[in-house]
Amino acid sequence: LIARMRKNPFARMFRVDKLTISALEATLVHFVNGEQERHVPLYQMLAEPLAELITRAQQFAEALAHLPQLNIKIADDVGYVGGGSLPDQAVPSKVVRVALSDANKRNEFAEAVSRALRFTIPPVFCRVSEETLVFDMRSILPGDLQALIDNVRRVLGEKLSA
Repeated sequence: LIARMRKNPFARMFRVDKLTISALEATLVHFVNGEQERHVPLYQMLAEPLAELITRAQQFAEALAHLPQLNIKIADDVGYVGGGSLPDQAVPSKVVRVALSDANKRNEFAEAVSRALRFTIPPVFCRVSEETLVFDMRSILPGDLQALIDNVRRVLGEKLSA
Protein backbone atom coordinates (compact mmCIF):
# COMPACT_ATOMS: atom_id res chain seq x y z
CA LEU A 1 0.00 0.00 0.00
CA ILE A 2 2.84 2.43 0.86
CA ALA A 3 4.65 1.60 -2.39
CA ARG A 4 1.48 2.37 -4.37
CA MET A 5 1.05 5.66 -2.52
CA ARG A 6 4.65 6.69 -3.29
CA LYS A 7 4.08 6.11 -7.01
CA ASN A 8 0.95 8.27 -7.03
CA PRO A 9 1.66 11.64 -8.73
CA PHE A 10 -0.22 13.46 -5.97
CA ALA A 11 2.43 12.34 -3.48
CA ARG A 12 4.69 15.11 -4.85
CA MET A 13 2.38 17.73 -3.36
CA PHE A 14 3.09 16.45 0.12
CA ARG A 15 6.87 16.19 -0.13
CA VAL A 16 8.84 18.76 1.78
CA ASP A 17 11.62 20.36 -0.25
CA LYS A 18 14.84 22.04 0.90
CA LEU A 19 13.36 25.52 0.72
CA THR A 20 10.47 24.57 3.02
CA ILE A 21 12.84 22.95 5.50
CA SER A 22 15.10 26.00 5.41
CA ALA A 23 12.19 28.39 6.04
CA LEU A 24 10.93 26.23 8.89
CA GLU A 25 14.40 26.12 10.44
CA ALA A 26 14.79 29.91 10.23
CA THR A 27 11.41 30.42 11.89
CA LEU A 28 12.12 27.92 14.65
CA VAL A 29 15.48 29.58 15.38
CA HIS A 30 13.57 32.80 16.16
CA PHE A 31 11.44 30.90 18.67
CA VAL A 32 14.45 29.21 20.29
CA ASN A 33 16.16 32.61 20.66
CA GLY A 34 12.98 34.30 21.93
CA GLU A 35 12.93 36.69 18.94
CA GLN A 36 9.59 35.71 17.41
CA GLU A 37 7.96 39.05 18.29
CA ARG A 38 10.59 40.87 16.20
CA HIS A 39 10.91 38.46 13.26
CA VAL A 40 7.69 36.45 12.81
CA PRO A 41 4.92 38.66 11.32
CA LEU A 42 2.03 37.06 13.24
CA TYR A 43 3.80 37.56 16.55
CA GLN A 44 4.78 41.11 15.57
CA MET A 45 1.10 41.86 15.02
CA LEU A 46 0.00 40.23 18.27
CA ALA A 47 2.67 42.06 20.30
CA GLU A 48 1.89 45.50 18.84
CA PRO A 49 0.92 47.91 21.65
CA LEU A 50 -2.55 49.45 21.41
CA ALA A 51 -0.98 52.94 21.36
CA GLU A 52 0.78 52.06 18.09
CA LEU A 53 -2.49 50.83 16.61
CA ILE A 54 -4.18 54.11 17.55
CA THR A 55 -1.41 56.09 15.83
CA ARG A 56 -1.65 53.89 12.74
CA ALA A 57 -5.45 54.24 12.67
CA GLN A 58 -5.16 58.04 12.90
CA GLN A 59 -2.64 58.15 10.05
CA PHE A 60 -4.84 55.93 7.90
CA ALA A 61 -8.02 57.92 8.68
CA GLU A 62 -6.26 61.24 7.99
CA ALA A 63 -4.99 59.93 4.64
CA LEU A 64 -8.59 59.22 3.59
CA ALA A 65 -10.19 62.31 5.14
CA HIS A 66 -9.97 64.38 1.94
CA LEU A 67 -12.15 61.96 -0.02
CA PRO A 68 -15.71 63.27 -0.37
CA GLN A 69 -18.91 61.37 0.43
CA LEU A 70 -17.30 59.18 3.12
CA ASN A 71 -17.84 58.75 6.84
CA ILE A 72 -14.56 57.68 8.47
CA LYS A 73 -14.43 56.60 12.09
CA ILE A 74 -11.81 55.04 14.36
CA ALA A 75 -13.30 52.44 16.70
CA ASP A 76 -12.37 49.82 19.27
CA ASP A 77 -12.72 46.23 18.13
CA VAL A 78 -11.32 42.77 18.73
CA GLY A 79 -9.61 40.34 16.41
CA TYR A 80 -9.27 36.59 16.69
CA VAL A 81 -6.02 34.71 16.27
CA GLY A 82 -7.48 31.77 14.41
CA GLY A 83 -10.49 29.53 14.17
CA GLY A 84 -8.68 26.25 14.69
CA SER A 85 -5.88 27.06 17.11
CA LEU A 86 -7.42 29.74 19.34
CA PRO A 87 -11.07 30.19 18.33
CA ASP A 88 -12.10 32.16 21.43
CA GLN A 89 -8.91 34.18 21.99
CA ALA A 90 -9.93 37.80 21.39
CA VAL A 91 -7.19 40.40 20.94
CA PRO A 92 -8.10 44.09 21.41
CA SER A 93 -7.53 46.22 18.34
CA LYS A 94 -8.34 49.50 16.63
CA VAL A 95 -10.20 49.62 13.34
CA VAL A 96 -10.94 52.30 10.80
CA ARG A 97 -14.52 52.11 9.56
CA VAL A 98 -15.22 53.66 6.15
CA ALA A 99 -18.78 54.07 4.92
CA LEU A 100 -20.44 55.90 2.08
CA SER A 101 -22.49 58.89 3.29
CA ASP A 102 -25.44 57.91 1.06
CA ALA A 103 -27.17 55.18 3.07
CA ASN A 104 -29.06 53.88 0.00
CA LYS A 105 -25.84 52.87 -1.78
CA ARG A 106 -23.73 51.87 1.24
CA ASN A 107 -23.85 48.08 0.97
CA GLU A 108 -23.31 47.97 -2.79
CA PHE A 109 -20.40 50.42 -2.45
CA ALA A 110 -18.75 48.52 0.43
CA GLU A 111 -18.95 45.21 -1.42
CA ALA A 112 -17.59 46.71 -4.67
CA VAL A 113 -14.67 48.42 -2.92
CA SER A 114 -13.84 45.32 -0.89
CA ARG A 115 -13.80 43.21 -4.05
CA ALA A 116 -11.65 45.73 -5.95
CA LEU A 117 -9.15 45.97 -3.08
CA ARG A 118 -8.54 42.22 -3.21
CA PHE A 119 -7.27 42.64 -6.79
CA THR A 120 -4.76 45.42 -6.05
CA ILE A 121 -1.02 44.79 -5.80
CA PRO A 122 -0.43 44.08 -2.98
CA PRO A 123 -3.93 42.79 -2.27
CA VAL A 124 -5.89 44.47 0.53
CA PHE A 125 -8.35 42.46 2.58
CA CYS A 126 -10.89 44.15 4.82
CA ARG A 127 -14.17 43.15 6.41
CA VAL A 128 -17.56 44.43 5.37
CA SER A 129 -19.70 44.84 8.46
CA GLU A 130 -22.95 46.78 8.73
CA GLU A 131 -22.47 48.15 5.18
CA THR A 132 -19.08 49.53 6.20
CA LEU A 133 -15.51 48.71 5.21
CA VAL A 134 -13.55 47.72 8.33
CA PHE A 135 -9.75 47.93 8.31
CA ASP A 136 -8.16 46.25 11.34
CA MET A 137 -4.92 48.03 12.25
CA ARG A 138 -3.57 44.97 14.12
CA SER A 139 -3.33 43.15 10.79
CA ILE A 140 -1.16 45.87 9.23
CA LEU A 141 2.60 45.82 9.76
CA PRO A 142 4.11 49.30 10.21
CA GLY A 143 6.03 49.08 6.93
CA ASP A 144 2.86 48.20 5.02
CA LEU A 145 0.80 51.25 6.00
CA GLN A 146 1.76 53.42 3.02
CA ALA A 147 0.98 50.67 0.49
CA LEU A 148 -2.40 50.21 2.20
CA ILE A 149 -3.10 53.94 2.05
CA ASP A 150 -2.10 54.16 -1.62
CA ASN A 151 -4.27 51.21 -2.70
CA VAL A 152 -7.30 52.21 -0.65
CA ARG A 153 -7.14 55.85 -1.82
CA ARG A 154 -6.86 54.77 -5.45
CA VAL A 155 -9.76 52.31 -5.29
CA LEU A 156 -11.99 54.63 -3.28
CA GLY A 157 -11.23 57.46 -5.70
CA GLU A 158 -12.19 55.27 -8.67
CA LYS A 159 -15.42 54.06 -7.04
CA LEU A 160 -16.46 57.54 -5.88
CA SER A 161 -15.95 59.05 -9.33
CA ALA A 162 -17.81 56.24 -11.11
